[in-house]
Amino acid sequence: MALFRYDNDLWRDPFSDLDQMFQRMLGTRVPNPLFYSDSSVTSGFRVDLFADDNGYKVIAELPGIPKDKIDISLENAVLNISAELKEESEAAKTQKLTRSISVNEDVDAEKVAATYQDGLLAVTLPKKAERKPHTIKIKG
Repeated sequence: MALFRYDNDLWRDPFSDLDQMFQRMLGTRVPNPLFYSDSSVTSGFRVDLFADDNGYKVIAELPGIPKDKIDISLENAVLNISAELKEESEAAKTQKLTRSISVNEDVDAEKVAATYQDGLLAVTLPKKAERKPHTIKIKG
C-alpha cells in the first residue's frame, strides 16, 4: 500500500508558466536568477513510500541517471537521496535532483539496503527487531 506520492509539482517554480509565456512572446529564454542559474537546475523527482510490519520501502524514479551519480544517506531519521544528471547539449546544463524523506526512529540503519535497476531506485528500510509488533497469546 502506498502511503505518499511525492511529485515534482510540490517543488515546482511558481513562475514557470509566466516564464514560458515570455519565452513564447520574445522567442527566447529569459533566465530567472531567483530560481536557477544558467549552469545548474535543482529539482525533485517522484517517490513512492510503502510500509508494512517489517519496515518501509522507498521507490524513486531516476531514469537516465548512472548508478554512480546517485547518493543515499540516512541521518537523524531522514533519508536523503540525491542525484546528478548532466545534459550533453550545447548548454551543458547540470541538473541536481534531491529528495529528503523523514522516516520513523524504528529503522535499523545497519540493515538499510538499496537496489537500482531500469531507472528505479528501491531503498528498503527494515524496522528494528524490538520495535516490530508482537502477537501475545493468552494462556489459561
